[in-house]
Amino acid sequence: MKQKKAEKKIGNEKGIVLVVALLLIAVLVLLGSTAIMTTTTDMKIAGNYREGVKALYDSEAGLHYAIGLLKAGTLTLPASGTTTPTITVPSGFSFSNITLTNISSSRYRLSAKGNAANGAGKTVETIFTMASSVPPVTDGAVAMYGNNPTFSNGGSGDIRGTDWNVPANFNCTGSSCSPSTAGPATAVAGVYSAETAAQGASVSGSGIVGNSAYGSPNWRQGGGTNAEQTWLNFVNNIVNNNLAVATQGTRTAPTINVVTSGQTFNGNSHGAGILIVLDGGACRWTGTATFEGLIILVGGNSTFSAGTFNLYGSVITIGHDSGKTFNTTGNTGLNFSSQALANLANIGSLQTVRLTSWKDTSLE
Repeated sequence: MKQKKAEKKIGNEKGIVLVVALLLIAVLVLLGSTAIMTTTTDMKIAGNYREGVKALYDSEAGLHYAIGLLKAGTLTLPASGTTTPTITVPSGFSFSNITLTNISSSRYRLSAKGNAANGAGKTVETIFTMASSVPPVTDGAVAMYGNNPTFSNGGSGDIRGTDWNVPANFNCTGSSCSPSTAGPATAVAGVYSAETAAQGASVSGSGIVGNSAYGSPNWRQGGGTNAEQTWLNFVNNIVNNNLAVATQGTRTAPTINVVTSGQTFNGNSHGAGILIVLDGGACRWTGTATFEGLIILVGGNSTFSAGTFNLYGSVITIGHDSGKTFNTTGNTGLNFSSQALANLANIGSLQTVRLTSWKDTSLE
């Protein structure tokens, strides 16, 4: 028998297609896996970034929410050091770790942490200052603005300029409510009028002229700190934004009260803050009463009277035009007091927050 010749193997390309196909499949699998891994990683990065942004926005929301509470007077600034107030987080928000730090006089640090999914968290802090929107009051125990303002002290009390401390006891009675100790010796007039006597302004009565006058001088004419429009804007802001409450405040928690028609404070009444008597309104105190802060009479027809009454602070009259007289009755003492006026900075609704810096501390 003849033996079969061995088939020639060299150069035989049978099966190459399978090899190439397998190689292509391997490459495609590798590319697909890489694409899937890249896409998954990108989605995770995008998700983490999204949650980080949400956390950042929530931390900023925490700052603004706390500032809103400060303006509303429901959040108290620390006298010193750092406090962590308890704040109820509104529905739909996620922030925590609200801290307030007193850095220096009127400068504070506020921080908040925003929280989101995937463990994302951002902490933001801001430095801010707090200032009161009450215009500076330095013109006198009584300061009159308008055309030809007239003041008459028809009672038996005195108008005392200079600068007087408030009584030691806020709820004082009898003679302990009367001023006994002068504060800083500043040159504050008893009565100030924006217009001069030559322009028609006039004052009269006990405690204004003669030997019983108080203040340096007893009547100052023109050249004051504020313009009438400043006080009009201030009153309009309070009235238009409903910042007033119906109760008298205390020395540590002064309030704003607006009288539109008439109001009587009976007995030994003690109040602190800002009392605005609108045109045509009237206030009366009975018994022995005190008020610490600012009384603003709008229009010449607004008046107040008293039995025995001592004001510590200042009386401002605006819209006080010719033919309208501001007249006090009873044993009324109007005593300028920068100490009482300084307490008005504690009225939260009049606080102005000024942000001076901002940063994301979670990057540190």
